[in-house]
Formats: sequence, structure tokens, C-alpha cells
Amino acid sequence: MVAMMQSTLEKVQLEYKPDVIGLGTYLKQEYPAAWKKIQNDWERGGNYFFAG
Repeated sequence: MVAMMQSTLEKVQLEYKPDVIGLGTYLKQEYPAAWKKIQNDWERGGNYFFAG
């Protein structure tokens, strides 16, 4: 299940660009300190949400 979700997310990011669901905007507004730490790597798609 996790592999399927990760594969789907990667496909969406490649085809529709990184922030289809507006997660970056949400993080920027609701968690500015966290956003500040990851904003420079956001477009590159660092492994922020999947462990392993």
C-alpha cells in the first residue's frame, strides 16, 4: 500500500509539478518555521514524508 501511494505521488509530481494539492502553501501558512527549513528543497522533493 505504501509503495503504491509513493508511486502515485511521484507520478503526480512529475506530471503535474510538485505541489498539486497545495501542501507547500499550507505548510508555509500554518507551520512557517518548518517551511523555512525545507523551502529550498521543496521543488527537488526531499523525502520529508516517507521513512525508509
